[in-house]
Amino acid sequence: MSTAETFHEISPFLVHKLILSTIGEVKNIKKLKSGDLLLEVSNTSQATTISKLTTLGNLNVKVSAHKNLNCSRGVISERGLKKHTESQLVQELSNQKVCGARRIQIKRDGKLIPTQHLILTFSAPELPKSIKAGYLSCPIKPYIANPIRCFKCQKFGHSQQASRSNSKICAQCCVAGHDSSDCISDEIKCRNCEGDYPAFSKSCPLWILEKEIQATKNPRNISHLRASWTLLLLPNQELCIHHCQSEQPTNHNLLSTMCSLRIPARILIIYEQNFSPACSINENYTIANSHGAKRTISIVREELRSFFLTLKYLPKEQNSRL
Repeated sequence: MSTAETFHEISPFLVHKLILSTIGEVKNIKKLKSGDLLLEVSNTSQATTISKLTTLGNLNVKVSAHKNLNCSRGVISERGLKKHTESQLVQELSNQKVCGARRIQIKRDGKLIPTQHLILTFSAPELPKSIKAGYLSCPIKPYIANPIRCFKCQKFGHSQQASRSNSKICAQCCVAGHDSSDCISDEIKCRNCEGDYPAFSKSCPLWILEKEIQATKNPRNISHLRASWTLLLLPNQELCIHHCQSEQPTNHNLLSTMCSLRIPARILIIYEQNFSPACSINENYTIANSHGAKRTISIVREELRSFFLTLKYLPKEQNSRL
């Protein structure tokens, strides 16, 4: 919900009273940085009423459905559907709230080859466990999108349009002033971890970490920040590492723990190079592995904070929480 003068300039008491008198009590109201309001309604009746609003009291407002929070995406794999086009699949599955379909393609010898894997978009926030495609029952797995990388500064977490960088950074050599397509340097350097590969490489530990955040964020329908903290082993949280590259642990307690959790090897290398234990205050964490087995471990909190600050992944303004 938005208005011409934004909700930054309007009394929250007045806005709340107007919403209560118009559609009743809602689940949640949140003011966004843009000054718009994000409302979570309690039922379809409220959704129908609010979608028709053009005024709220004396305020002219514009109401639109959130693009991401009102839908979900999942992946199905079925050979029997390879001959069907995306539009045909949407038409046939529309009665199961499917509003979009995209076939995953792989690149071989410079050519795109369609696969049996389909990304389905549902007009519902909760992803169903399966769908019926004719007589076929197709189980659905949550769709885990690849991390967003800025094509201007090469950092993760935002697009080129939202970049604050003053100059374009080359994805190949990490030098400002030219595009990777025009790069003539023999040196290859990652902008995010300084590894000997380009910024778009999937070998980058921060790319892997971002992918894990997406895997935590999407099924639970939580924010990027909350998923980050969940993945960074906050107390009483569960963690399941999806990637399984590891190396032999060293004598450091935290590094040994991370190895046992099968944290990617390059992240361990970065950690080992920058390790500096700072205090002996321990915290217990519940860990769940890929088989569902759980165990409790003890980690030096300051060591964990130091490690993720090394990766430039822990928000500095929230250091005290860890």
